[in-house]
Amino acid sequence: MKRTVRLTALVLVASMVAGCVPRRLFWSSDGQRVAIISEDGLHIGDAVGKLSGVVAEDVTLVAWIPDSHRFLAVHETTVAT
Repeated sequence: MKRTVRLTALVLVASMVAGCVPRRLFWSSDGQRVAIISEDGLHIGDAVGKLSGVVAEDVTLVAWIPDSHRFLAVHETTVAT
């Protein structure tokens, strides 16, 4: 019984902690590029540390295409209707 309670408590704590930390770095599949979501917008960087200017604003999620040259980004917008 104690083991079940401990395991349940551990799962609850782990899920709360995992949900509180937003993901900000998205590496391409070849590891040569990274998409970084910062306070001012989306930046693209390379393996040696070169960082672009803001590529897009209000991005919440990035997924790289398998060729590692293109990516998809989720941008949320509020509309009236």
